[in-house]
Amino acid sequence: MRKFFQTYGLFVTFVVMFIVLAIWSPAFRSSQNMLNLLQQNAVNGIIACGMTLMMISGGFDLSVGANAALSGMVGAALMLKFSIPMGMLGGILASTAVGLINGLLIAKAGINPFVTTLGTQIITRGLIYVPRTLSPSTGFPFPT
Repeated sequence: MRKFFQTYGLFVTFVVMFIVLAIWSPAFRSSQNMLNLLQQNAVNGIIACGMTLMMISGGFDLSVGANAALSGMVGAALMLKFSIPMGMLGGILASTAVGLINGLLIAKAGINPFVTTLGTQIITRGLIYVPRTLSPSTGFPFPT
């Protein structure tokens, strides 16, 4: 029994909480709430899949949250300035660039993954604030 809860304890807890909340609150079990929960957690699910693969291979990445934020910011800015496909492409390219830099620094330069991803996280977080500093009133590159 102990082995079962060590393996499936988190899932059992989730199911119990879901059942209790569904019984207790009719608003919780509405289809709109279920859709809202899925939409709010989609990014975390995608990041978790990528992190799982990386952790299975023996690595880790501290810059993943900052990378997601940068990708979202670049995507939103380009969507507002140009078009939705351009924004999607820009967001993907921004996160790919951060991942490529991480990979090159770790694999080719031989820098410790902890140091590399911590540094990349700090730099990426700083890049997120650049549009605000360039034009605080308009939030460059967002249109006015």
